[in-house]
Amino acid sequence: MTAAGLCRAAGRVDGAGELRLFFQVVLPLLRPAIVTVLLLTTVAPWNNFVLPLAVLRDPDLLPVTVGIYDWQALSNAGAGGEQVWNLIVTGSFLSVVPLVAAFLSLQRYWQGRLSLGSVR
Repeated sequence: MTAAGLCRAAGRVDGAGELRLFFQVVLPLLRPAIVTVLLLTTVAPWNNFVLPLAVLRDPDLLPVTVGIYDWQALSNAGAGGEQVWNLIVTGSFLSVVPLVAAFLSLQRYWQGRLSLGSVR
């Protein structure tokens, strides 16, 4: 019998219902998978470049990556390149900060307990 099966059986002996078993047994075992899906679904739209560039016409709705690309195109065209490169590097750094913060804040759920369900 697996560890989850033993926990389920122990919960049944203690008189736990389906809802309590889900929140106290299943959800802690699924936490690494939920965090992984959350991180992947956050990173993919954040880094999306081609779809917003092709679909959106309002410059206020474009993501940060398209704005940085526009600044780089402006800099390569020769319109005050030195000043724009400072903005490109700063914008690139600031666009990465939320992703790094998300990975660091969710790392404790992701890294340590990724193999929790496989230990026998």
